[in-house]
Amino acid sequence: MRPRKRRQAEVAIVQNFDESAALMEALTLLRAQELVSPEDVVVITPNWVKKMQPESGVVVGSETLRTLIQFIKKLNPKRLVVASGSGGDKTPDAMRESGAEPILKEEGVEFIDLNHGPYIRLDLEHDSPNSTLVNKLYEEMTCLISFTLPII
Repeated sequence: MRPRKRRQAEVAIVQNFDESAALMEALTLLRAQELVSPEDVVVITPNWVKKMQPESGVVVGSETLRTLIQFIKKLNPKRLVVASGSGGDKTPDAMRESGAEPILKEEGVEFIDLNHGPYIRLDLEHDSPNSTLVNKLYEEMTCLISFTLPII
């Protein structure tokens, strides 16, 4: 794996009833604009774990995802991909139920289902298992944004 762009973990805690406004405030506090360059392949992985509505608190809201996509697009990465692999339902069904499908089309963002190949073997520093298969996208990306929203 490539070295991290920041060695120290950073956390931003914000509170706002408008999720998109809260996200933008958190991104500003984290100086997230410094983390993406025009050479980057950015992958956003929303938590589409099941076929549910965002109001359930299980999956991320589609308008908040749009806010993140627009923020990243302004930083002009080489490639921007939204990728997910649902564990409970088919990923495209979970994406549609969350309301994200039209957002991805309107924003012109590529989507990859991580539950389908092509795969590469990733060696692990462990005896059992000593390797696992992951989508080839992991080899290509230079910036991963795991996108979940806690409901507190």
